[in-house]
Amino acid sequence: MATAPELGVGPNTSRPGRRRRAALPSAITILLLFGGYGALYFCRADLSVATPLLADELGKHGVSHGDAIIRMGSIASFGVFAYAVGKLFLGGLGDFWGGRINFLIGLVGAAGFTLMFASGLSLPLVQHRPG
Repeated sequence: MATAPELGVGPNTSRPGRRRRAALPSAITILLLFGGYGALYFCRADLSVATPLLADELGKHGVSHGDAIIRMGSIASFGVFAYAVGKLFLGGLGDFWGGRINFLIGLVGAAGFTLMFASGLSLPLVQHRPG
């Protein structure tokens, strides 16, 4: 019958090299998660930071400051609503696809929509009223 040291368990079987080799991938994973999480929140927060500049820019194109702020608030509110709906209905996909795939889809989606918004020449659904 095998004893504990032969099975690789017990106090005398710990190998320092194994722990060091496992620490590097763990550190890389933590750094990538931290960087990705920061990128996701940058994509969510950049609209709030840019709202005053966007309102000024829209003023140069004939949109009043009040209308610009209302439209920017509507976009921010729609984003929060979409975030909440995603939490409710898409949360189960994390169990189905796994956290890594969901995280990457969220990161690519947030970056893609941020770039699409930044490349537009005007706000979507802005209606210029005559007069």
